[in-house]
Amino acid sequence: MCGVALNNTCALIAAEHLDKDISRRIFRISGGIPIERRGDFTPSLKRAITALKNDKQFLLIHPEGTRTRNGRLSEFKKGAALIAEKTGVKVIPVFIEGAREIYPINKGIPHFFNIIKMEKYPLKICFGTPIEPKQKSLEQITYEIKRQIAEMRRNENNGNCNRC
Repeated sequence: MCGVALNNTCALIAAEHLDKDISRRIFRISGGIPIERRGDFTPSLKRAITALKNDKQFLLIHPEGTRTRNGRLSEFKKGAALIAEKTGVKVIPVFIEGAREIYPINKGIPHFFNIIKMEKYPLKICFGTPIEPKQKSLEQITYEIKRQIAEMRRNENNGNCNRC
C-alpha cells in the first residue's frame, strides 16, 4: 500500500475545489473525479465505479464528504459502501492524523510547513483492516468504516497506530 503510484489512483473531490488553478492542477494529477456535494452526485459515483472496473486500483474517498471543522468524526455518507458494493472492491479504512493542520477547511491549498516552528507539519497515516463488501448492506459497510476509523483515532491518541 505504501508504494501506490498516482496513475493507479483516483479520488472523489468536491467540485468547488476546482475553482482555483492550483487546486485544479493538484486534483488532475491525483486523478480527481469532481463530485457535486449539494446536487446530484450519481454521475461522479458512476465515474468512480467505471474507473475501478477499468483501470484504477485505488480510489480515495472522504467518507464524511468533507474535512472536519472541529477534529471530530461526523456522519459518514454511504458513497464508499455503494462503490464497494457495485465493484466488489474491498474498502480499506484510513485515519490521517495531522491533515487538519496541513489542509484546514478554511484554506484553499495545503500548507506543509509550519513557518512559526520552522518545521514540517507531522502527518501519520493509519490503515485499518480491509472490509469485504460481499453480503453486507450499505449501512453495515458504512458502520464498519466509521468504527475502524474511530478505533484508529483512539489508538493514535494512545500512541498505537499502524503507519505507512
